[in-house]
Amino acid sequence: MKRIAVVLTLLLSSVLLAETQEEVYSQALKAEEAGNVSGSLALFERAIDIGGEYTEEIREIVKEYYE
Repeated sequence: MKRIAVVLTLLLSSVLLAETQEEVYSQALKAEEAGNVSGSLALFERAIDIGGEYTEEIREIVKEYYE
């Protein structure tokens, strides 16, 4: 019983602390505006990994970085 409570607590914590694609995308745009190319690219790629409604748009941005 104690193990179940621990597992549920850990799962709930990970869900509450999870970043959304939109949050990471926003961070990437701010990094890009600040001129931090490597930081913004890393954040764009993390946003793609998270997945969500902006995935295709972000892929296009990343593609432009590599062109």
